[in-house]
This record gives sequence, structure tokens and C-alpha cells, in this order.
Amino acid sequence: PIAKQKKKIPENPIIYKDVVAIFLDGHCVSCHNPNKQKGELLMTSLAELLKGGESGSTLVPGDTEKSEMIRRLHLPKDDEEHMPPDGKKQLDENEIQILERWIALGASDTLRLNQLERTEPLVGLIKGLMEPDPMEKWASLPKVADTTIQNLSSDYLTINRIAGNSNALVIDAYLPPEYSSKVITDLERISNNIVELDLSGLPLGADEMNLIRNCPNLEWLEIDKTPITDAEVQNLIDLKQLKLLKIFETSISDKSISVFKDLPNLKRLYLWETEVSDMALDGLRQEKPALLIDNGIDEEIKTFFVSADSIPESDKK
Repeated sequence: PIAKQKKKIPENPIIYKDVVAIFLDGHCVSCHNPNKQKGELLMTSLAELLKGGESGSTLVPGDTEKSEMIRRLHLPKDDEEHMPPDGKKQLDENEIQILERWIALGASDTLRLNQLERTEPLVGLIKGLMEPDPMEKWASLPKVADTTIQNLSSDYLTINRIAGNSNALVIDAYLPPEYSSKVITDLERISNNIVELDLSGLPLGADEMNLIRNCPNLEWLEIDKTPITDAEVQNLIDLKQLKLLKIFETSISDKSISVFKDLPNLKRLYLWETEVSDMALDGLRQEKPALLIDNGIDEEIKTFFVSADSIPESDKK
């Protein structure tokens, strides 16, 4: 697992200052500072790292194999050249990978996370540090008794703990032959514990949307194939933890875009077969470049497949 750092990493970190320097401060600086300059090496700034010590340059931008720091990190712990020395706190595998990728990319002290392509491995490694441990994050949720879960559950409403004895709950609702909003509104008593909620295909109205609005820890919401409109979407504005939203096959329009823009943690949005225009989606992508938007099959791709599946006129004769 990726080690979580005590110092919170900002939303768009400068990789050297906010990540690499934190590693070095925690593992290396105690022996390589102005008061204790072991091996004539200072590790308190990038300039000092590039200057190196008695063994030469500590790192070579763009070349991990020639970077002395990386070589020493990979030596056996009982090797006298291994760093940090035996008995000192060691870097874990993910921290080493971050150092290696940062060096491979040029060891810049100005490079920010959002300047990297999403497919760059360093992005995933750093975002892993930024994500809080889910179990730790949910440890403060109110306790929910098994009997409460059993009493609220039915053949058309399943409630599960997200893991083990966690008080974080995952809820899936299905449309029964005779539907009543009370099935959903009764969840109010555990609304603080709901982290995933699937209400796809239900005839949602004001009562159900009010329940959704009062789920402050909701991270995953599926309200696709429902009769909601832009008016109901306004109920989502306070869901600051929401990461994934499925809202396809609904009547929402460009008026809902402002809500999506204001959801700070939204990472994935599914909204094909709605009234949202391509222009509005382009604006949303520009404002939230990290947001993955799935609005269905591209029309050009669809045309290609339709054409490919069509029988040529010459073959019809």
C-alpha cells in the first residue's frame, strides 16, 4: 500500500516541493543538513542535490541509472553504501518509484502535477498519496447497528457495509411493483453513513432528492434513467465528497453544468442521452480537465460502425 504522508499534499502540487522534498526531509535530511553534512552532501534543496557531495552528483536529471541516490536506495540494506543506513527509517517502494519518475522526467523544481499527462505513472503514484485511507476516513462515521440495516432492507433495497464492520454503507434500490418514496426517505436515519447510492430507474421526486441532499459523505451516486430535471440537480450542490455521478438518460440540460463545476471532488460523470449540449460539455472539460466525462459514443465513431455494418448497394442486387 502507498504510505500516507502526514503533511497534506495540495490539490495541484509542485512535485519537488510538495512531494519529493517531504520524502527527503523525512528520510535523509537528518544526516545531510548544514549541521551534519555526512559525505559532504546537503539534501535541503534541489541545488544542493545537483551539486552533490564527495561521491559526486546525487542525481542526474533525466537519468535514474546515473543518479547516485537511486543506486544507493536499491542496494541491500546490509551494504555499507545503502541509504538510508540500516536502523534509519527506509523509503517504501512507492516513494522510491516517485523519486525515480521525477528524476526521469527531468528533476524539475517547478513541475506541477497537472502538467503531466494522465497516463504518466507519476500521476497515479502521487494521487495515491493524496487519497486518504478509506477505512481511516470512515472511522468517524456514526455507528450503525446490524438490526437497523436489517429493518431498512427489503427485497427491493439492499444495504451493505462497504467492508467488514465498517459503518460506511452501500445502498442499491430496485423498482418494486408498487413504489413508495417512503422506502427511500426512511434512509434519513442513516444518511450520514451512505457513501454509495444507486437509485437508477426509480421515479425520483422531491422527497428522494431531499434525502440525497442530506447525505454529506456520499461519494458514488447513480440517478440515471430517472425523471429528474435541472431543478432536482440543484440538490446535489452540497455533495462535496461526490466522486462519481451517473445521470444519463435524464432530462437535464446545460443549466445543470454549473452544479457539476461546483462539485470539488467529482472525478467521473456519465450523462449520455440528455439535453446537455456539446458546447456546454467542452466548457466543463476546460474548467475541470481532470474530470472524466462519458457522454456516449462519439457520433463520428457511431457513423463509422453503422457504415461498416451496412450492406453495400452492389451486394443488395
